[in-house]
Amino acid sequence: MAGCVIAVKVLKVYKTSNMEKILKGFTREAVIWRQLSHPNVLPFYGIFRLGGSNSPRLSPWMKNGALVEEKLQDAYPRV
Repeated sequence: MAGCVIAVKVLKVYKTSNMEKILKGFTREAVIWRQLSHPNVLPFYGIFRLGGSNSPRLSPWMKNGALVEEKLQDAYPRV
């Protein structure tokens, strides 16, 4: 992975959030993502531990942005 450009997906947690529930879902998503093998799904490189509750997930960088952004641009073209 040395020399690769990566994407860092950060979990946003608010003070009023149920931390235990959020971390359980975060962990479940990471485990499922790690087990996926499909041409349309980016590989999961792992979790980078920063300390505290912030543990970004790492995957390859895609130059055209996130799928959500692409779909929003299609639905709402620039004028």
